Amino acid sequence: MTFHPALRTGHNPRLARIAGVSRALSWLTLFLMIAGPAAIAGLLLFDPSNLDRMLIEGLSTSGKASLTPVTRVLAILLALVPLSLVLAALFFLRRLFQGFARGAALAPESGQRLKWIGVILTAFAPITIAIGTLGSAVVSWANAPGEREVSIGLHTDNLTVLVFGMLLVVLGWILEEAAIVADENRQFV
Repeated sequence: MTFHPALRTGHNPRLARIAGVSRALSWLTLFLMIAGPAAIAGLLLFDPSNLDRMLIEGLSTSGKASLTPVTRVLAILLALVPLSLVLAALFFLRRLFQGFARGAALAPESGQRLKWIGVILTAFAPITIAIGTLGSAVVSWANAPGEREVSIGLHTDNLTVLVFGMLLVVLGWILEEAAIVADENRQFV
C-alpha cells in the first residue's frame, strides 16, 4: 500500500518519533513473546516445585491442594490457555507497532490488528474465569473426599480487561474505517 507523503515519517518529526517508539515497542513485544514461555519452560525443567506452588496459588483458593503427575499436567495445560491468548495479543501488538514504525499508522491493517487485540482481550476475561474454575477442581482433585473444591472467582480485573477489550475492538473498527476514507479521499485528489 502506498502512503500519503504526510504519513511518511521523514516529512513529519512527530510521526518520526512515533515510528521510533513503535520500533522499540516492537522489539519489547518480541522479547516478551520469547521470555514468557522461556520462563515457564525454565521453571518446569529447573524448579518444578516452584512451578507447582505457582500453579496451586494461581488456581486454588483454600491452599489445600497438592499436585499428582496427572493433575500437574492438567494444571499446566490449563495455564497454557491464557498464556496462548497473551502471546496472540502480543503477536498482533507487535505487528501493529511494526506497521506504525513503517509509517502505516493510518492503514486498514492497523485497524484490523487493533480489533484482533480487542477480541483477544474481550475473550480473555471469561476464559480466565473458566480456567480458574476448572483449575481449582484440578489442583484439589488429589485431596480427600470432602476437601475437594471448585471455586469461581470474579475480579474487577476481569471486568477491566473485558471493557478495554471492547474499547479496542471499536477503536480498531474506527481506525480501519478512517483509513479507508482517507485512502478514498487521496484517490480523488
